Amino acid sequence: MAGKVRETEFARSGSGPSEVAKVAVLMAAYNGEKFIVEQIESILCQRHVSVSLFISLDVSSDSTLDIVSAYVEKNKNVILLPYGERYGSAAQNFFRLIRDVDVEEFDYISLSDQDDIWDSKKISEAIQTLQESDCNAYSSNVVAFWDDGRTRLLEKAQPFRQWDYLFESAGPGCSYVLDRSLIRKLKVVLVQKSKQVNLVALHDWFIYAFARTQGYRWIIDSRSFVLYRQHGGNVIGANNGLKSALRRYKLSRQGWYRFQTTLFVEILELNEFRGRLDDYFYLLSHVSNFRRRKLDRLALAMLFLLKIY
Repeated sequence: MAGKVRETEFARSGSGPSEVAKVAVLMAAYNGEKFIVEQIESILCQRHVSVSLFISLDVSSDSTLDIVSAYVEKNKNVILLPYGERYGSAAQNFFRLIRDVDVEEFDYISLSDQDDIWDSKKISEAIQTLQESDCNAYSSNVVAFWDDGRTRLLEKAQPFRQWDYLFESAGPGCSYVLDRSLIRKLKVVLVQKSKQVNLVALHDWFIYAFARTQGYRWIIDSRSFVLYRQHGGNVIGANNGLKSALRRYKLSRQGWYRFQTTLFVEILELNEFRGRLDDYFYLLSHVSNFRRRKLDRLALAMLFLLKIY
């Protein structure tokens, strides 16, 4: 695949966009004292862009608040949103950021986990790709890494399928860079449909579905500029090995995926799918349009055949 990186290094590329863009980086944090310093430093070291880092900290029991407060005191471009609320999930914490941060002075918005490591060109390369492709939204492959030194390239840049957004994300949200027009419209939906949005479990999947259904242009980069940390606290993490596959199978049997997909149909008013998610014949006949990877389409077809999606 063109532009593919080796598992142990970041992609190497050019010097970024021709003009310095203003970027709001939105970080959702919770009990992040172990890794958050390394991630904040990698964000503040972004090249060829002007970055402001907005942090929403869910009520934590460790020293994360002290760590973040120290950065706020020393850096005018690090802003901690009012602290004291419990959001209960990364998704709801990110939605709080998107609702509450005024993005009108920024050209682009980037999402950040608290525990990854970004290459210094991560944002500038994304913006250059967006500008060259005339797209509104960017995501990319990422390199997953574990504390024992293992690494693995997570490939997400397969060709789009017609309705893949109903059954998968565009990749980890930590790779997302979105233009202001998309975020502006997303804010409206988050406010108007707040009760339903409160049930959304994965922000990155929902944002991708929103963008695709609202006519925004998305590009998935086959390069990686993110070291995507894997540990016990990951909400989903790398789809790696038997343990991960069994976890996803269990969620499917419990109806978790089906509930989320149905929720998206309701929030985004996708009338053509109303009632169709209960029709396994319909799902099987359209499975080729539901996932980007062939292996994932086969696995989804098996779930439909077994009627456990």
